[in-house]
Amino acid sequence: MKPYYKNYLVSQNNLLIQKISTDTDIHRNPLMSSFLLDNYQRKLVAIMISHITKDTIDFCEEVIPFSSFVEMIGVKRGGNQYCEIIKSIDKLLRMSFCIEVEPGVFEYHHWFKDGCRIDTNKNLIYVCFSDGMRKFLLEKTRCFTQYELGYILSLKKKYSSRLYEYLHSFLAFGSANISAENIKKLITDNEVKENKYIKALVLEPSIAEINNKTDLHITYEPYYKKDLNGKKHLSSFNFKIDLQNEDSINDIKINRQTPLIIDIPDRHGTGRTPN
Repeated sequence: MKPYYKNYLVSQNNLLIQKISTDTDIHRNPLMSSFLLDNYQRKLVAIMISHITKDTIDFCEEVIPFSSFVEMIGVKRGGNQYCEIIKSIDKLLRMSFCIEVEPGVFEYHHWFKDGCRIDTNKNLIYVCFSDGMRKFLLEKTRCFTQYELGYILSLKKKYSSRLYEYLHSFLAFGSANISAENIKKLITDNEVKENKYIKALVLEPSIAEINNKTDLHITYEPYYKKDLNGKKHLSSFNFKIDLQNEDSINDIKINRQTPLIIDIPDRHGTGRTPN
């Protein structure tokens, strides 16, 4: 048995959060329109990362009941959304990504090893991270972001989970200035085309949910620049990033000790125990 608990920690190198490349001029793969994970894919990856501990040496195959995964992220069985999740995971198993490890140097990696599969007869997902993920998940450096699994699973808005991870990676600094262009690329995957829609479509709904459901408290202010004609244009956003106070976190009422999945076949020994 390998249960998952909401207080399990998701820990990953900041490169994996901040430096996924979306530069379409460099990457001309017509079969891969995006390197960024969608909401469902990001949560499945976070769930798997939460089983990695400081003693983990090699990645083991995870066997996840699909119906349990759907329940974990708060989706009812059946309907269009259920079908979307199946398609999303199917795509994730075939996805690679490109990451800028230093200025002008790009590395390409697969998320998962060859042979990962979905068994529709048994309703199971068999997944294992690729060896290329070791540097981002096992080789700990100071530039790591860490948060509890339950927080990201609670986020339902379209851009909340991406924004939560991205801002969390700047928590040690207490603030971040993020250009409007980067928000459109790294948070919305270029779905939001114009700067004037960023606040209403991305920041307002996402930050309200993050402040209400997670350990972060975010405030922000837009920053404008003037063009040669003296007209102001939205340039970037200044974010102030703090941890919620203890009373606010308690009010969020995450049931930290309740297992999210309690009946998973385990081919590699016993799972973790809750903290």
